[in-house]
Amino acid sequence: MTSSNNDWPHVCRIVWLCGGLVAVNEPGSHVNIRAGVNGPIFYTLQLPSYGSLFHILVQVGFTVMGATFIQDTDEMRGIRPPEFRAWVGSWRVSDLHQQWRQVAHTAAQTNEMVLLDVASRIASELMYCEMRLLNLTEAYSAQLFGRAQQGVLKEFERFEDLNSPPIYLAIHALFWELAVLRDNLAEFAAKFLFGFDHVTTFGGLHKKLSQNKCGNDDLADELITAGRDTGWIAIFTAYRNFFTHSAPMEQAAEIAFAILDQITTADGHPAPQLYYALPDNIHELVKRRSGGILYKNFDELIAASTGKRPSRETEPDALYYLHASLQQMSLLAEQLIQRSPIAPKILQLTEADIIGPIKIIRR
Repeated sequence: MTSSNNDWPHVCRIVWLCGGLVAVNEPGSHVNIRAGVNGPIFYTLQLPSYGSLFHILVQVGFTVMGATFIQDTDEMRGIRPPEFRAWVGSWRVSDLHQQWRQVAHTAAQTNEMVLLDVASRIASELMYCEMRLLNLTEAYSAQLFGRAQQGVLKEFERFEDLNSPPIYLAIHALFWELAVLRDNLAEFAAKFLFGFDHVTTFGGLHKKLSQNKCGNDDLADELITAGRDTGWIAIFTAYRNFFTHSAPMEQAAEIAFAILDQITTADGHPAPQLYYALPDNIHELVKRRSGGILYKNFDELIAASTGKRPSRETEPDALYYLHASLQQMSLLAEQLIQRSPIAPKILQLTEADIIGPIKIIRR
C-alpha cells in the first residue's frame, strides 16, 4: 500500500543518476526522472514507501550516484547548502567521514598526534570526494538539460558544446581528490597496520608490502594485488597520472566528444544519457605517449576520433568509473578503520563544551 502524501516526510530528494539524469521526489510518493533537475520528464514512478526510493530506482535500471536532501526554506533559498550523500549501496562514505572524525577526536584527547593528523586528513578527503562527485553529477546534468532544451536528443550522437569543459574539469578534480584519499589511506595502513616508517603514498606502501612478508594478512595481499598492473588501484593511478602529467582527458587519445546515447529501463522505456569515454587500455596508452605523439598527421587523428563507436565495456564512462572508484576507496577505508588503534566513538557534548548561545533549527 502506498503511503499517504500527508504522512510523507517534508523532504525534497534529488537523486543524481548516471549519465546526467535526475530523479526528483518532492514530498509524496511521485517521482519524475528528468534530463536535468528542471528538464523534460522521461519516466515516472510511484513509491510504496519513503525508504524504497533507491531500491526501486536500481530495480528499474538506473545507476544511483548520490542524493541531495532539501529540508527547509533556507536550503531552498541558498542560505545554507542542502546535504548531499554519495550512494554506494548505502551511505557508507558519509558514515565513514563521521567515524574517522571520531577517531581523530579521541586521538586528540589522548594526545596521539600522528593518528590525529592522519585520521583527520582521511575524514576530510572522504567529505571532499563526496563534494567532487556532486560537482561532476551536476555538470553532467547541466549538459543533458542543455541538449534537451534544444530538442536534439538522439539515440546516438557525438557532440561538443560549451558545457563540456566543466565536465572535464570536474572529472580531473575527482581523480585528484580520490588520489589524495588513496595516499592518506596508504599512509594510515603503513604506520598503524604494517609498521612502515616514512611511507606517505600508495606507491611507497605497495613497494614495502611487495618486499616484506606480512604473515597471513589478507589485507596486505589485497593491497598488493590492487597495486599490480591489472589491479583496480593501479588502473586508477594510471588514469590519474596520465591526465595530470601527459594530457588532459579530452586530449588523451584523440579528439574527444561527448556522446549522447540512451538507457532503456527494465520495462522498455528509453531515456537519454551522456557518456564520456575513458580511453581503452590506459597502460598501453601511457607507453605510446611516452614515445611521443600518437598520430603522425591530422588525418590519422580524425580517423581515430570518428572511426568507431566506443564500448562502455572497454571504455567506461568517467562518472560511472569514478563513482565505482569511490565505492572501492570507501570499502578500503572501512577495512582500515576496523583495525584502527583507537575505535570510532560517538562524540558526547557536555555543558563545558558549549560556548555561547545555541540556535535550534527545526527540520
